[in-house]
Amino acid sequence: MPNEPTTCEAQPPTPGEEDVRQCPTPLQTDWLPADVGHFVSSAQHAPLTQRTHHGIALITGGPGVGKTCLAIRCAHAWAKYFPDGRLIVDMHGFSPGNPVSTDNVTMALLEQLGEARTTAGESREGRRMRFLRAAEARRLIIVLDNAPDGESVLPLVPRSGNQVTIITSRRPLGGLMAVQMPRRKVVHIRLKPLSDSEARELFAAHLGEERMASSPEATEILLRVCGGIPLAITILAAHLRLYPDDPLSSFTSGLSEAEGRLDLLDLDEPRSSMRTVFSWTYERLDPALQEAFVLFGAAPVRRLDVRAAEALFSTTAADRRLRRLRDLHLVHKDADGRFRMHDLLRDYAVSLHRAGHFGRAGEQGNERLIRYFAERSAPTASESERWTDPDFDALVTAATYAADHEQVSEACIIAEAITEPLWRQGRSAECADMLRHIIDALSPSTPAVRTAHFLRQLAISLRRTGRFEESAEFAERSLTVLGPDPDLRSSTESHYVHAVALSYGGRHGDAVPAYRRALEGFRQTDDQSSLGDALNGLGWSLAELGAPSAGLPYCLQALDIHRRLNDENNEAADLDSIACIHGRLGDHSAALAYFGQCLDIYRRIRHRPNEARTLDGMGDASSAGGDPEAARTSWLDAAAIMDEIDRDAANEIRNKADGTQFPPSSERGIP
Repeated sequence: MPNEPTTCEAQPPTPGEEDVRQCPTPLQTDWLPADVGHFVSSAQHAPLTQRTHHGIALITGGPGVGKTCLAIRCAHAWAKYFPDGRLIVDMHGFSPGNPVSTDNVTMALLEQLGEARTTAGESREGRRMRFLRAAEARRLIIVLDNAPDGESVLPLVPRSGNQVTIITSRRPLGGLMAVQMPRRKVVHIRLKPLSDSEARELFAAHLGEERMASSPEATEILLRVCGGIPLAITILAAHLRLYPDDPLSSFTSGLSEAEGRLDLLDLDEPRSSMRTVFSWTYERLDPALQEAFVLFGAAPVRRLDVRAAEALFSTTAADRRLRRLRDLHLVHKDADGRFRMHDLLRDYAVSLHRAGHFGRAGEQGNERLIRYFAERSAPTASESERWTDPDFDALVTAATYAADHEQVSEACIIAEAITEPLWRQGRSAECADMLRHIIDALSPSTPAVRTAHFLRQLAISLRRTGRFEESAEFAERSLTVLGPDPDLRSSTESHYVHAVALSYGGRHGDAVPAYRRALEGFRQTDDQSSLGDALNGLGWSLAELGAPSAGLPYCLQALDIHRRLNDENNEAADLDSIACIHGRLGDHSAALAYFGQCLDIYRRIRHRPNEARTLDGMGDASSAGGDPEAARTSWLDAAAIMDEIDRDAANEIRNKADGTQFPPSSERGIP
């Protein structure tokens, strides 16, 4: 917010037991630049509001997160408490050229204090001690900006007297934190990107609410590119102000590529270019860390654990490299132990990779990474190798990337491992997209049975997203691929998937013969679980064709089979069908009893979409049975779950709870 007090004005850091506000010495020297024009207070600044006895404020964070701005803002806010002067030196720790030496910083500080005289033969240590004596005799704010490391600043920190030293750095300065200094408590703030609301506030301060309101969608797209980094938001706003008559939407084209996003945040001046600002950190890295940065950022998967990074970097030293990148705020560690990189830093890493940094190392690293994911996803993986806490976002991305980059075998292994878990999480649309990539990558020489399998998986995924006609088309395609003399097991499974797609699309008359063909095949192959599935589907389609009494025995047979096999998922589907048929027959009490058994199973196996669907059915049964309060409770519980999966479906269910009736779903009971 422009020129308004921030929370850091509330209480300055107090260097000693004395109350420095009782010392009204006139101002002697002030080297601070002008205060920051637009500044957004953040909860991150809270430690600087505490009334504690300390003399060092350490502000660390990644490139462009506002370290210097916060230091200058605090120095101005606290100026009245330190009337003898405010000093500031840019140590160029992460800037073009070499960092400023401690001796040169000492001389700059002495000059700002008016103590620049030199004594013949004075040593560097002598100058340093002369500065410390001069500083300790005054009430000062000393800002050491952009420090390269702790060893450079530690000799310049006064050990006594009434001063506050504000230090900023992209490094954590662990050496400074480790040194015991009586009466010199260190308050450390690690700045992170702004929250969405804070980013909007800063953007509005620079650009104006009116222009943002004229293009709300474009505003969101542009702010997303900045990722909460204050410098990026400031550069973006400056870029947009150069063209006041252009709609914001005209700046959103070309943002699908890393270079386009970086170009948007580049005003052709070093300090107004995120690309250049990032380069100042990158150029300070040793070659091994540079390679790790580029490979991590250019990897298809956004979050990696240490073992995945070992595969990517091809080294057992991955943990140490990740730790060093983290110290420089180039990667962050999430609560689950996986590492990630800010999107703008990823863009910079991708641009370096595409510019040829480290040659083919990026592609080779990605190949190793995909093999790592496939090895841990394979059914033959040992117990210690299997996923215990899989990152499904990473696995979907890995499978899709592998399919698109000639690692089709690995893509298939990963997809096999995650397809059913994705269905259970309600992520069938993502699953369908992944499977399309795999099917497109399969070669003509791929065995027909394998191709048919993935076509069926895609058909099931599409059916679960409500795209029933397309689902039926891919199921038919799986039958076509198998040819005139098909493998019995594969063709039977394709007939079953086709029948389910037809029934979900309301084509029960066509579904019944398809179910009967599937029943015949499952009997021949003695696949009891699948036989139960087909019996349940056939029973439901008969009920939908107006013969619930004829359909019920098939569903009961299916229930017996699945209970005998201890197949809970399919048992729940049978219970759902039986419950719905009892509802059709007018026995709503029996319907609720079967729904209750079904709900218990779905909760136990954590199948969230089907848990919601069952609660929806219970609401319908309670409503039909004359218990509107129970119906409302079930519908609201179902809607709460669907909010996580499909907001439109959640709203439809919630409308029922609010009194706007919808007919019961006709696509029930089939797994």
